[in-house]
Amino acid sequence: MILVVNCFYEDNLAANFDQAVAGHLAGTGRPSRFLRWNQLAHLGDPAAYTHLIISGSVASATEDQPWDQPLGDLVRLFVAWRRPVLGICYGHQFLARILAGRDHVRRAAAPEFGFVDLDLPPNPLFRGLAKPLLMVSHNDEAFDLPGEFSVLASGPACGVYAFQYRGLPVWGVQFHPEYSAADGDYIWKEVFCCTPGMIPAPPPETRRMDQNRKIFHNFAAMGS
Repeated sequence: MILVVNCFYEDNLAANFDQAVAGHLAGTGRPSRFLRWNQLAHLGDPAAYTHLIISGSVASATEDQPWDQPLGDLVRLFVAWRRPVLGICYGHQFLARILAGRDHVRRAAAPEFGFVDLDLPPNPLFRGLAKPLLMVSHNDEAFDLPGEFSVLASGPACGVYAFQYRGLPVWGVQFHPEYSAADGDYIWKEVFCCTPGMIPAPPPETRRMDQNRKIFHNFAAMGS
């Protein structure tokens, strides 16, 4: 069973994330369970879960959060068990904080909101993607990761768009493969409603984002 831990404080953003990810996981053939950060005490036996996905969040990875201890312990278990882990945006930064140390996450010099074209290298997580267009929405970033991290994608605005840890099925992605352009528009209006003009209009070729669901299918296909 795939465990999805939702770190959004806001109910509307939490629901939007769960709906998007559930849609992508529906065709994988694996059951899934979604837990909010404040439900981790009801997790049960961690060994019952084969995969772990950690969501984004408006919370900052540079600051302590109430889920740091239970979620950090869960990440360490999955890494020790060599079970697949995927951190998305905040989840990506959280993995860097837990596995490399809190000195490897920081506030970005400039927040990044919009859509990016990334050259993703051959990697099991990215199998089948061609010229991906990906949504980004972050104030924080992972940086200067130690040697056990393989940086898979970087760019002028962000030095670590994706990483893999120790060659294990453990990945962080700074971008949002779960969201469409319409999702991005909704999220930016909800979160940044007081900063009109901050968010760029989506590019015309947003249909390329349809293929991003392959990341979830590739992830679900790994492991036992």
